[in-house]
Amino acid sequence: MLKEKELLESIETGKKRIPVLLKELIAARTVNPPGNEFLAARIICRELKKHRIKFSKYEKIKGRTNIIAQLGKGSPRLCIACHSDVVPAGENWKTPPFKGVVKNKKMYGRGTEDDKGPLAATLFVLTVLKKFEKEMNGSLIAMFAADEEAGSKLGADYLLKEKKFKADYAIIPDIGSKMEEITIGEKGIMHVLVESIGKQAHGSTPQKGVNAIWNMNAFLNELKKWKMKFKKVKYFSKPTLNIGLIHGGSSFNTVPAKCTTEIDIRYLPGQKAAMLLKEIKAIARKTEKKNKKAKFKIKLIEKQEPFILSQTHPLIKSIKKNTRKVLKKTPRITTSSGTTIAKKFVKRKIYAIGFCPGNNQMHKSNEFIELKQLEQFAKIIALTAKDLLF
Repeated sequence: MLKEKELLESIETGKKRIPVLLKELIAARTVNPPGNEFLAARIICRELKKHRIKFSKYEKIKGRTNIIAQLGKGSPRLCIACHSDVVPAGENWKTPPFKGVVKNKKMYGRGTEDDKGPLAATLFVLTVLKKFEKEMNGSLIAMFAADEEAGSKLGADYLLKEKKFKADYAIIPDIGSKMEEITIGEKGIMHVLVESIGKQAHGSTPQKGVNAIWNMNAFLNELKKWKMKFKKVKYFSKPTLNIGLIHGGSSFNTVPAKCTTEIDIRYLPGQKAAMLLKEIKAIARKTEKKNKKAKFKIKLIEKQEPFILSQTHPLIKSIKKNTRKVLKKTPRITTSSGTTIAKKFVKRKIYAIGFCPGNNQMHKSNEFIELKQLEQFAKIIALTAKDLLF
């Protein structure tokens, strides 16, 4: 039977491999778009082959490579779901963003936290646990997915829809919180397009037209008064509404015939997207009544349902116990107003929680990860796999 001491000693002995892998992964420019995740996949596949770990490659589009690696067989199946793409570097870096520069025990570079640091640690854990694979009573699955930063249609969404692997529960290491939080829920997302339809005319005779921008302004003033109906849900903050984009007009001296705005709503379990959309449409109708020539079209562009999971699951208990062991503190239960691929797992009845190293550096200039945190994360993940699969 696998002993905890033996497992931790194996991680301690080989932990220097994590920053080496991470530096290589940072240098693989998998900026999405265009992605080119095959560059990171080369490194991942090399490591998996070297340690004789079973894996499969999947591509919905050539070059957008996904890898599913597996130790053991059968249930229970624990998946660690990482992604290999990154956002563009942006400006104002003090170090080259694709070099993986180490300063003060931190590695700087695009993707160090989101998500190549956790990916490197997960890959390392696979190589350590490979030595004990024969003792497993379940499966450890590692997803190294493409396209997370642009919606996952070529990555996790594709892999789950096409049933390229099976899982009972999953850890999503994609929200940097120094392993102080376990995320068991996420708000829902609604992306709504509102179009104001007017009538074009010359700017010198506005009375001959219908100004779509003025009418949109009237709609937004009514929308600002809207108070969403909701019941408080433990661990969640209030639902939110944000006006993110507005477009209208063709020139300063023309009455605009069209104006559009795009709305982002983050809503709670218990709220229904259909009802929220109905209320927005009611606000549009109210605006039309007050402004006789106003006309609006409302369209739901995207919807992702909220979720909240039980905090008594064995996965939660194991992560809490092992975090206390490694970090000497207990992670708190929380939820997120953002979204991760956890939603895609939960939608398919897979218990998926967020747990990750990092200092909330995602998408920032001078992104970094503390190397010590990656070592600690590797230990917690390995110990959790031991609890559930051995």
